[in-house]
Amino acid sequence: MSKIVHQPVLLEEVLSFLSRGGIFVDGTLGSGGHSLEVLKQSKLKVIGIDRDPDAVDRAKDRLKKYKERTEFWVGSYADLKIIAKDKLKDVSMVLLDLGYSSDQMSDAQKGLSFMKDGPLDMRYDQTDLSLLSAADIINGCNKIELERILKKYGEERFAKRIVNRVLDIRRDHRIKTTKELREIVERVVPIPRKKSKINPATKTFQALRIAVNKELDELKLFLDDEVPKLPKGCVVAIISFHSLEDRLVKRSFKNYCIKKSLEDGTYEKPIAVLLNKKIIVAGDIEVSSNVRSRSAKMRVLKII
Repeated sequence: MSKIVHQPVLLEEVLSFLSRGGIFVDGTLGSGGHSLEVLKQSKLKVIGIDRDPDAVDRAKDRLKKYKERTEFWVGSYADLKIIAKDKLKDVSMVLLDLGYSSDQMSDAQKGLSFMKDGPLDMRYDQTDLSLLSAADIINGCNKIELERILKKYGEERFAKRIVNRVLDIRRDHRIKTTKELREIVERVVPIPRKKSKINPATKTFQALRIAVNKELDELKLFLDDEVPKLPKGCVVAIISFHSLEDRLVKRSFKNYCIKKSLEDGTYEKPIAVLLNKKIIVAGDIEVSSNVRSRSAKMRVLKII
């Protein structure tokens, strides 16, 4: 069991939106940081969902004191209506924290971080053979597709340069480790980028994690198919960490909160209201104690 204790971001802000009853769905359970405080500070029941079976095991152990009020699932939050089934009508809040937990990033065998040398995998659930690993993508995709992945999911300016180097290397041997990929990127980015506090490989690794786990597809599926099926009064809070996710959430939430004119001249009423006038970000005190929270942005919606 990992000894690293992951700090949940925007915890007080999340707790401020809790209802007095019903079910709290932690759709990105991780190590259970948010859920633990919900259980401590309310009488709510918790359904915890995560695609990473190791994360679910950690959370089960951490929350074992509250086993009578908890239910755990290995799976995707985009399948909430299937997971919750007849309990969906009692769901009072859904939280998605779209960041990576410290426990996941510290596990070298998952290959999620360039800070630790490990296999170039990046799948949250390494038993899921339907997903390509990062090594499969790096070594198997053609130039056009690799550039598309780095540009679309990593917003990487130097995608072409990185991909050209990857193609040269893989002609000689298969790229297998996080260390080798990190070094490939570090060798080809311009000097000013290397002097940045952000490692040059950050965007490449972000792009591959998103591509491997189909994260944006999962988020879009949840926003399009799951949110409209949530019961009246349910609060949906989504914490994102980069612009791709936040743009999806912002656009979708806005769409659910506006009155739409139909072709027959009638109007379709909005199904939700925004609960935050301005985007919610971490305060100085939280940022000083948890650097990860610096890039966190939360948007909150209530079904009406």
